[in-house]
Amino acid sequence: MLVSHLLLNCDIPIGRVIRRMELERSNQYRFLHGFYWGDQSASNLEADQLLERLHPLLLHDQAWAVGREVRELPLDEIRIKEIQRGDQSLEPRPELVLAAGDRLILFGTVVAMEQAEQRLLEGH
Repeated sequence: MLVSHLLLNCDIPIGRVIRRMELERSNQYRFLHGFYWGDQSASNLEADQLLERLHPLLLHDQAWAVGREVRELPLDEIRIKEIQRGDQSLEPRPELVLAAGDRLILFGTVVAMEQAEQRLLEGH
């Protein structure tokens, strides 16, 4: 309810809010799973760097990863949980070719995430 009220207050159309809330419920709120740290809540920066979390990455037109298959991506210990393309949620299958405008939902530590983001956007 809090999320839906926030989205409505941000002038997101109610139809879009309802569709998104229904989608998240049908997916059993899997995007929230990466945000619960429980007793491991970090009290210092070093410990915070080691916690895994979700992070969205939007691929712009000139991103290195555009036009490449998921299996080609140099992700190391980062995992792709989902690929959002427009209103679609796609499984990150190895043969899926990425396109400009795709939003990758990445999961991993902050340090590994920064490295993977640089490789996906710039190629190094």
